[in-house]
This record gives sequence, C-alpha cells and structure tokens, in this order.
Amino acid sequence: MRALVTGSWLTLLCACGGGGGSEPAPRSPDAAPTARARREAAPDVKGEIGALDAKAVTATFEGAMKKVEACQDDRRRADERLDFLSGEVSVEVRVTEAGAARAVWLTRSTVGDRATERCIVAALGAAAWPKPQGGREGIAKNGFTLPMKGDRDAVAWDAAKVAGELAKARAALAACTKGGHAEVTLYVDAQGKVITAGAASAADGGDAAADCLAREVSKLKFSSPGGWPAKVTATVD
Repeated sequence: MRALVTGSWLTLLCACGGGGGSEPAPRSPDAAPTARARREAAPDVKGEIGALDAKAVTATFEGAMKKVEACQDDRRRADERLDFLSGEVSVEVRVTEAGAARAVWLTRSTVGDRATERCIVAALGAAAWPKPQGGREGIAKNGFTLPMKGDRDAVAWDAAKVAGELAKARAALAACTKGGHAEVTLYVDAQGKVITAGAASAADGGDAAADCLAREVSKLKFSSPGGWPAKVTATVD
C-alpha cells in the first residue's frame, strides 16, 4: 500500500523577551511593544492546508483495510451474482484539526458497486487520522486494489460497447455530474441488464454525483455479453 500526503507547513515566528526588576521600566510612547503585546497582536497565519505525518497516514490506511476488505466480502456473500466483484480504488480524505475525517470520497473506482464503495467510504471516515500541523485541514490520498476472489472473472468489455446507450442518457448523466468529469463501472448480465453499478468523481463531495450516476446507469439496458456477465468502465462528462 502506498500513501501520498499533501500539504504545506506554515510556521509562526515570534520574539520573546523578559524584564529584570520588580517594577516595569517606564516606556516612552515611541518605545517598541512588549513580546506579549507583539504575540497578542500577531495575525493568525495558520494556512488552510496543513501537513500530515506520512507514517501515521500509512498506518491509518493499513488499520482500516480489514474493514475495507470486509465491504467486498460482505457484498459477495449477499449476492452470488457478485462473486467476481473487484477493482481499483483511489481515495481522498479531508482531515480536521481534531484528527477526524471531514469528508471522504473516491476519486476513482472500478469496483462497480455503489454499496461496496459507500462501505469503503464509511470505513475510512470512521478511522482516527493524524492531526494536521500548520493548517486547519489535512489531505490524505491513497490507492489500493480489491482483488478478484471468485472462481471466474467477469468478461472485460471495452467502453465502446456501452457508448451508444450512455450517449442516449447523456442529459440525465450530465445532471448528476453538473458538467464535471466522472467514471462509471457496471456489470451487465446475459440479458443485457445491469446487475450493479458504481461510480467515482474527483470533485470534492463526489459521492453524491456517484450515487446519482450509478442509479441512472442501472436503468439502462445493453447488448448481451453472452453466457457470462461483463464488466465495463466508461468516462462520463
């Protein structure tokens, strides 16, 4: 597993001094202010984005992976048609000053099942994250793969196989993304019906768009892949 941590450090520097006698020395109106006065008057230079400790972020992701894997396993057990459920995931987490996840969303996912994707988001959102240093919020990013655990993988379809039907639903899909860029992944059964679908958007708060896309794509019907379900990932703009 790899963890990519982004952010920047902002350091507040202040001069500190002290008096020697029991009575403060008189100051002229033009005298320099005391160290305390300078500290009290100093502006808050804490940035919006702070740094997260890379090792701590990696440990947090690793600690959450059992719950993430359980998301996949639970869905496979719940629906035997999803025995081949698998895919690649990229995730972004916004961490508050208290070390809690303010927002988690999948910037990319080829898992193709919104229930699994929402479960992954919940698992990472419940984790305790390192507190950002030098900023009000930290950003943690990671990518991982949920391997295929079934006996037989879905048939791999090229995006061109579903381009026509997606084009017919362009207006509904565009309403989901509000003009943004997203990816949808779906499984199609032998009758051309969608077994399940998932989606991801790199935009902040992309979960709402992903829910909408998966719902709209699931209404569509495609050509039959033959005797075994197919899996396809396509871009939606």
